[in-house]
Formats: sequence, structure tokens, C-alpha cells
Amino acid sequence: MCSLRLQIKKTEELQRIALKRMRIIATSLLCFMACLYLFSSYMKTLYPFFGFLKAFSEAAMVGALADWFAVVALFKRPLNLPIPHTAIVKRHKDRLGENLALFIKENFLVREVLEIRLSSIDFSKFMAEILQDEKNVKKICDRAVNLLEMIINKLDYSEIKKFVNKTLPLTIKKIDFYPFFVEFLEILTENRYHEKLLNELLRNTLEFISKNREKIREHMRQENPWWLPDFVDDAILSHIINRFENTILQIIDNKDHELIKLINGVTKKFITNLKTSDNFQLKIEDIRRRVMEDEKINEYFEILLRNIREKISELIKEEKSHIRLQLEIYAKDMGNALENNLTLKERFNNWFKDATLSILETYADALLTIISDTIKRWDADLTSSKIELAIGKDLQWIRINGTLVGGLIGLLIYIANIIFLK
Repeated sequence: MCSLRLQIKKTEELQRIALKRMRIIATSLLCFMACLYLFSSYMKTLYPFFGFLKAFSEAAMVGALADWFAVVALFKRPLNLPIPHTAIVKRHKDRLGENLALFIKENFLVREVLEIRLSSIDFSKFMAEILQDEKNVKKICDRAVNLLEMIINKLDYSEIKKFVNKTLPLTIKKIDFYPFFVEFLEILTENRYHEKLLNELLRNTLEFISKNREKIREHMRQENPWWLPDFVDDAILSHIINRFENTILQIIDNKDHELIKLINGVTKKFITNLKTSDNFQLKIEDIRRRVMEDEKINEYFEILLRNIREKISELIKEEKSHIRLQLEIYAKDMGNALENNLTLKERFNNWFKDATLSILETYADALLTIISDTIKRWDADLTSSKIELAIGKDLQWIRINGTLVGGLIGLLIYIANIIFLK
């Protein structure tokens, strides 16, 4: 923001210097014509030929003064005199804002014009070039992370709590959990996820036994009679553990094991009962009712949200956080896809065109109102000064052209007068 303001100030300063230089040139030309008029008026009494020069300089002064008046009258009162129809920009600032908004609407925000212009823009190529640049990706991800951090820090958890308390019971009441629960179990069994879960559970059991053999042995010694020798305890324990571990190893990743077949059969029967039994549906409804009536459930959600916020904040503050790395990866992948995938490029360009048209059609009037209202709020003197800075340099050319063209017209009239009237 600071760099933008400095850039604006620098631009205004350059405009001010250019305007001042052009004013000096235009005024100097007027002064030169005045001197030339005085010189030629004197010399004409001695040499009639200087009449041509006098006619040229005289008309040039008139043209220069007329155009000076016209240019100055746009922004201020010439010589501070209350002349009608002067200081036009200052006095008619509000109307200029309205006309500018109307001009933009009728010439730029027309759907036919926008469609032609947007269709010619390869926005996917533009985005691909941005996302394939390492520096751009880093800047985009940094700003995205900063925005996420700002949103998280601005969250009002008291308001979130009120929202959760108000909407959660209604949401739970509307959701029909039973079909979802049955379909979820069917997906698990069809893809044999329950077998994978069982295998993982058995592996963890083996690992737990391996790490806690001494604790198990100590516990068995405490439970066995005092007169039983320790070597007998150890032999019994080793035999039990070995048999147990061998049994688990036989089950793991063995689809034909009797236990796996038994579990699959029980699971299928359970799902069939879920589909056909009203008793199961009543139990699910009872669970939902208890959740809705439990006041602590809202507190759990609030705690969960707070923990998520704290965790994300911690990840964001890390210099090489997982969030930043993932965002950079996604951005680069998107850039490559937009560069190489023709179907994605076409869809992206169509989406950009449709989204832009939709936004402009929806908010065109609001945008134009913002333009006109913003100009109305501007200070009249400041507005006039800024517009003069922006176009004043070019307007000084009107003074210069008026001086030269006026002089040429005066010279032509003088010559015509000599030829036709004498």
C-alpha cells in the first residue's frame, strides 16, 4: 500500500513538471507573438512587406489568448473573474461523474461488446504463465496463507457458538442418518475395508505384545500360585504367546481363514438386518434424539473449532509449513495443467468468460453507482487539480496549435484582402 502511494505521488510529480513545462512553452509562444507584432508594426511603416508578419502575429495572439481562455475555463475562473460558464470541471463535478458512469455503461458494459472482448482473452494461458513462475507462486501462496491467518484471527467464537447452538439441532433433525449409515457399511464391505482394518488391528496387537512381554510375564507371576517355579511360568507364557502370535499371523492377509469368513458372514448378516429391521432404525433415531438433547455436544463443537484454529495458526507461523508447501504444489500443478490440458484450458476460459459476464451483469448498476458517488464525494478543487494534471499537458498543445493556426488564418485573410479588395 505504501509503495502504491509513493508511486502515485511520483506520477503526480512527473505530471506536474510536464504540465509546467508545456505552460511555459505555450506562454512563451504568446509572448514571442506579441513581440513580433510590436516589431512588425514598427517595421511596416518603413517596409510595407512587414504587413504580412504583422497580420500573422496579430491573429496568432488572438488565437493564443482565445485558447488560453478556453483551457483555463475548464478548471478555474480566468484571472479569478466571475465569468459565466467557467471553472466547468469544478462546478459540474457531480454531473461529470454521472455522465462518466453512463458512458461506461453504454460503451463498455454491453454484453455483446464484453463477449467479443472476453472471447479473445486466453485467460488460461495468462494464469499458466503466472503459476509456472516460482516467484509468483510464492507470492500467491504467501498472500493466501496471510488471508487465511487473518480470517482465523478475526473469527468471533461467541458468534460461532450462537450459530452452532441454533443450527446444529435443526441440521441433525433434517439429516436422515440411517440410509447413509447402511450405504457406508456396504461400501466398506464391498471394498473389503473391514478386512484391512482387522489386519491393521491384529498387527498392532502383535506389536503391543512384543513390546510388553515383561509386563505380561510379571502379571502372570502375580496371578499364579507361589509354589509354581518361575521357569514353569516362563514356559507357559512363551507357549501361550507363541500360539497366539502364530494364530494372528495365520489370520493376517489370509482371505480364506475361517475367522475372516466368519466376520464377513456376520457383517453381511448385520447389513441385511439393518436394511430390513425396524428395530435398528428405531435405535438410530434414539441416538439422534439423544445427541439433540445433549447440551454438551455444542460445547464439543466449540472446543473442536478452537483447537482447529490453534492448530492452523501454528502451522501457518512455521516458515516451511505443510500448508504453504501444499499450496505451492497445488498452484504449480494447476499451472502445468492449464498449459498442457486443452480440455481444461477451454473449460477455464469459458468459466472465466461466463463468471465475468455474470458478475458484471449482476453488479454493473452498483459499480456505476460507486463511480458516480465516489466522484461526488471528491473535493471539487482537488478533483479539478487532478484532472488538470492528467490532461493539462495535452491541453497546452491546444494553446500552441491555436497560436499557430490563428496566425496562419490571419495571414490568409490579409493576403485575400490584398488580392480581392485592392
